[in-house]
Amino acid sequence: MLRRPPPDAFSPLAPSPASSLLGSDRRYYTLGDSFRPTMESEQKELGVLFADISDSSYLVSAFGDTRARDLVVECMSVMRTAAETGQGTVIQRIADELLCTYPTRELAVWGAIALNQAVADARASGRLPGVLGVRMGLHYGPVLPDDESLFGESLYVASRVCAMARANQILTTGETIEAAPEDVRAVCRFVNRTTLKGQQTTRDVYDVDWNDPWATRSTPSQPLSIGGHDDIELQLQCGHRLITLGQSHPMCTIGRSERCDLTVNADDVSRVHARVEFRKGYFVVVDLSSNGTTVSPDGGVDIHLRRDELRLSGTGTLRVSLSETVGLTYSCQLPPPESAPAGG
Repeated sequence: MLRRPPPDAFSPLAPSPASSLLGSDRRYYTLGDSFRPTMESEQKELGVLFADISDSSYLVSAFGDTRARDLVVECMSVMRTAAETGQGTVIQRIADELLCTYPTRELAVWGAIALNQAVADARASGRLPGVLGVRMGLHYGPVLPDDESLFGESLYVASRVCAMARANQILTTGETIEAAPEDVRAVCRFVNRTTLKGQQTTRDVYDVDWNDPWATRSTPSQPLSIGGHDDIELQLQCGHRLITLGQSHPMCTIGRSERCDLTVNADDVSRVHARVEFRKGYFVVVDLSSNGTTVSPDGGVDIHLRRDELRLSGTGTLRVSLSETVGLTYSCQLPPPESAPAGG
């Protein structure tokens, strides 16, 4: 289950209007026509978020120029809507990158999670392809409105942190979370201490966990019905351990941790490496690891996932470790097709 911000995360402030996206390639950051600062503009502290489509060149090679451009525009639209909903201000689009600001640390972190969640939802619905990933860098600090631009070190820091992130990852700085509420700090995990390119001081970098594999799923207000069938299931087997997934048991976690449903003890397996989940009539495997997960459908071609997901069907094997021969087999059982109504 993907982590979502608390229901009241964006309630303290009224939604702020976002300025229009600009298709400029200028390397400064305009506030758009809605902002007309005076010469007395003062420095203010904001959460600065860069959201960048990772490996957009692959989209061009995979889909061609026109389709790739349309996908970039669609992704920017998804993120812009999420930013506005989360009380962020969209400052500018620069090619395949979006710049947003948020008025508080808390809103900045929940806003980044909301953007990543919106893109993940768009992938799951087919609005965006599964190979499209977004990386994000977030920093809270002082910025200076200068004429029609934002100026200051905070923009550079956020941009450099974004460049460090992997696809579908949110990285932020210690300055962002040092005075944040406890529920915000709880979703941030220390990664390392580093010196950003072009700077002398070291900064703590944190990963914002927007994946929550053990989160309790909310009970739907209405019973889930998939075409009148409740016999859709997928069986996962690891050694002598067999787990059956379906509507009554919708998720299985796989990893090195003993808290996982299926534990694989290998050095290159992440604590929570992957999960398999049931989604409205089908099953997907979601990779959450650093080294990736390989899906080997019986009679098909191996597919290597890294921070990505894949719909499962038929039978096959999941491999989460290159050093171990432990195989996790899956078998997906779909309901029989509906019988055609008898003719009158």
